[in-house]
Amino acid sequence: MTSEADTRATLSGASLHDMFATAATWLERNAGAINAINVFPVPDGDTGTNMTLTLKAAIEAAAADVDLEAGAAAAALAHGALMGARGNSGVILSQYLKGIAATGAGLVTLDARQLAEALVQAGRTARSAVSNPVEGTILTVAQAAGAAAQATAATGSDVLATMAAAAEAAREAVERTPDLLPVLREAGVVDSGALGLSVILDGALMHLRGEPLPAMTEDAGRIASDWLASHAPGHGGGEPYGYCVEFVVSGAGLDEADLRDACEQLGSSVLVVGERELLHVHIHTDRPGRALELGSDRGSLSRVKVENMDEQAGQLSAAMPPQAPALGPFSVVAVAAGSGLAGALRAAGAEIVVTGGQTMNPSTRELLDAIEQTERSHVIILPNNKNIIWTAEQAAKLSGRDVNVVPTRSIPQGIAALLAISPDDAPQEALTAMSEAAGTVRTIEITRAARSVRIHDIPVDEGQPISLIDDELSGTAPTAELAAVAALEQLGAGPNTLLTVYSGAGVRKDRVDALLATLAERFAGTEIESLSGGQPFYDYIISVE
Repeated sequence: MTSEADTRATLSGASLHDMFATAATWLERNAGAINAINVFPVPDGDTGTNMTLTLKAAIEAAAADVDLEAGAAAAALAHGALMGARGNSGVILSQYLKGIAATGAGLVTLDARQLAEALVQAGRTARSAVSNPVEGTILTVAQAAGAAAQATAATGSDVLATMAAAAEAAREAVERTPDLLPVLREAGVVDSGALGLSVILDGALMHLRGEPLPAMTEDAGRIASDWLASHAPGHGGGEPYGYCVEFVVSGAGLDEADLRDACEQLGSSVLVVGERELLHVHIHTDRPGRALELGSDRGSLSRVKVENMDEQAGQLSAAMPPQAPALGPFSVVAVAAGSGLAGALRAAGAEIVVTGGQTMNPSTRELLDAIEQTERSHVIILPNNKNIIWTAEQAAKLSGRDVNVVPTRSIPQGIAALLAISPDDAPQEALTAMSEAAGTVRTIEITRAARSVRIHDIPVDEGQPISLIDDELSGTAPTAELAAVAALEQLGAGPNTLLTVYSGAGVRKDRVDALLATLAERFAGTEIESLSGGQPFYDYIISVE
């Protein structure tokens, strides 16, 4: 833990690590919003995810020794990011951290002037890694943030004021990106990588200020549907995007320039960066095999990743939620954890989604802030978790607005409640309809036991997959998928039943596909829908109607 005095005057190695750890948490919460506006250089919908994974890899690398000096901590962050970099944005972020490390080399702490110089060098290093720098991207934002930090530090300001200037300049630069990059203006969004860096700097600033992270994440809007349709490969004349290929090559005598030149003959979005005897390569190409050969001809390959960008673009298009329906005079504040769940609630009509759920309950203050930001005369809160209902009721009492709580205990209940609203309903009619609709939904949650225990004569081992039906433990199983099947059998799912399966964060697509196939076979006649919910803690949340 770092002190306020430490982070105002100087940054130690521990405070530098903690600052970026908070930034990583804030970035992860905003990853879905960043993914949703990813159009440049390819609309593959993964910028937020890639930047998050890269920064988390950096944090893990620097966490091994909490007593590191600032320079050593910065070097550990940079090396971890290089090894864990994902995607074009992740590789650029790794070079941003490399620039910070270059300035911090040999320093015990960073004062305001040194921090400012580190941010300036971060922007320069990131830019130098790109063969053809494009304005209106993360590079523009990095440069603006560094310049603002340097100007502020030159006045004698402290570390906190210097970071505040950098974060504010980054936010302003993000808003200008559509003016600099025509494709963004056409798609109706800001640059996703630029927003990602701004979110990182905001997270760092909140850490330095000692502020809790907000309940509400960034609202970055959405890509214009006509633009997305016209740029889809095979539709509207869009050209195939090919493959995103990444790998790390290690060996003696590696020639960075030579490998970069070879890659540029093969594809685009080429980044070749690294350290002595280790290079990280990123390339977009329609010849992934040849790209890997370029690396294997020069050394030993590791961390190989090949992704079909045409498929990713199609998934991004399919995942774009429809515009939220108008709910007449009602504004709805809902609570959820996971970008997919938040998107589903917004698509059903929620105006604001507050981040929260199991083990991460929002505060009364956070709900009050959300209420104050709504636009309509009547506000309805959907807590979507039994542990948040009381907090929601307190917020409703304390607010000066007309606020009611529909005591939903799960995400499926919250979505059902939203879909029950008619724009012509009077307030009491809407509340009644929402409560009745929520009561018709059964919820299955698949998670893992936090400890060994016996509940209702059911023995549970720590880490074992368990199923809950409407918050009550219903059974255990060797796998999460088997637990889901068993719970559905207990509920008697069958013909005329609608199942919606929300897969959790970190659940592989092949597991989800296997579960859906099993459900289709086991419960013939059941209508099954699936959505990546992105929720923590729960492998699956299943709505049964």
